[in-house]
Amino acid sequence: RMLDPKDINMYSSEPYPFGLDPAWQAATNKIGFLNTYKMKISLIFGVVHMTFGVMLSLWNKLSRKQYHQVLLEFIPQIVFLLGIFGYLVIMIFIKWIMYGANVADPFSEHCAPNLLITFINMMLMKEADVDIKMDKCHGAINYEIYMYPGQGGLQKL
Repeated sequence: RMLDPKDINMYSSEPYPFGLDPAWQAATNKIGFLNTYKMKISLIFGVVHMTFGVMLSLWNKLSRKQYHQVLLEFIPQIVFLLGIFGYLVIMIFIKWIMYGANVADPFSEHCAPNLLITFINMMLMKEADVDIKMDKCHGAINYEIYMYPGQGGLQKL
């Protein structure tokens, strides 16, 4: 049977502070949830790992007095890495914090924008489309498209 975090009989609304709640092991939607969760965790660890590697390269360049490589290699690498993938990690945390099963519209789990579509639109410099299936999410603030005010302008930089 499908685990519904809104149902008091299925879930006590007391999540684990860290890690994965064992309640997901009995859910029929376990595979879908765990795959997206693992993908996001892998992305976060990957960006942290790559950032650490780029920072080590800075240390090597400075110890060898290769200051031109700091300017021509390190700075573009760290700007690209954190500007694109660091921003994606920030978006993951924003989505985890702002949207949830026990939160009313427009911040319920059904109103959360798709991060993959958001990222693709950002790379293509394309304006996000309004999803008409999210009619309950429409309100005074246009959060069905963006997670925070100014997100569209920031993503075009």
